[in-house]
Amino acid sequence: GQRVKAGDVLAEVCSLDLLTLQLDLLRDHLAADLAGQQLARLKGAKEAVPRRRLVEAEAAATAAANKRDSLRRRLELVGLAADQLDALVAKREVVPALPVRAAVAGTVVSFDRVIGQAVRADEALFEVHDLAKPWVEAFVSERELVRIRVGQA
Repeated sequence: GQRVKAGDVLAEVCSLDLLTLQLDLLRDHLAADLAGQQLARLKGAKEAVPRRRLVEAEAAATAAANKRDSLRRRLELVGLAADQLDALVAKREVVPALPVRAAVAGTVVSFDRVIGQAVRADEALFEVHDLAKPWVEAFVSERELVRIRVGQA
């Protein structure tokens, strides 16, 4: 029965997959930094480095950056905010639990879980209804169809 606004945190879910994704992002962020530094050193020694080695270093730096960016986008899709991801990369602050946010403003009408209960990724945890605009679905006989219009009060 609690009223919520869109974006309000309803619960937090601990997940080993979330921790794994965050640690993968940290690893790939460091790998991308290392590849970038190696590329910069090779570019600094222009004449002493074969062209093939320079091209391979550029490809490795680009691949590492793409992998890092892909993991960052996956964590954003999962529900981590940009400031949480920045703190993860800069300060090595791992987010221990994933916040479950309300998708719409409304009233919580269903929650039947307990603290510590294991849930699957595809399970619904909450049901939030917008009671300001109720939606009614009804079946009408063909005989009464001529007296009813869509949107009728």
